[in-house]
Amino acid sequence: MTVKREEKKVLEEFWVMRAVKEGKLPFDFKKTVIDERKLDHEPSKSEIAQFLSDSKADFVSVVQNYRFENELPF
Repeated sequence: MTVKREEKKVLEEFWVMRAVKEGKLPFDFKKTVIDERKLDHEPSKSEIAQFLSDSKADFVSVVQNYRFENELPF
């Protein structure tokens, strides 16, 4: 038997910028997240460039995320 229940939830959207350093040795494919910043808006290229400069990372990854509002995993 399948039971479905209906709930009203608010879907929250947020972005995360991650500053990443790559391995220095040949064939060292390890990448390390050295800084992370959560945003409530999509970052502009200027914000991304500033974060890249401030963190001194090799590159910055920008990820769009979703979760139900007020449902934190902790």
